[in-house]
Amino acid sequence: MTVARGLELVAWLLSAVIAGWLVLDMVRVSRRHDEQTLINAAEPGDEPAPGGDPR
Repeated sequence: MTVARGLELVAWLLSAVIAGWLVLDMVRVSRRHDEQTLINAAEPGDEPAPGGDPR
């Protein structure tokens, strides 16, 4: 196996791990919050003022 082939394999494995993590996170979020809450989470006007303290 060449170095390039080994790096390609590592890249594919890393991308598979990231994809699995994204799916797992999507499932966790969907279980914790209902769909209506997720849709309405970013209502217009909820953003903090520019330069203001977000807390």
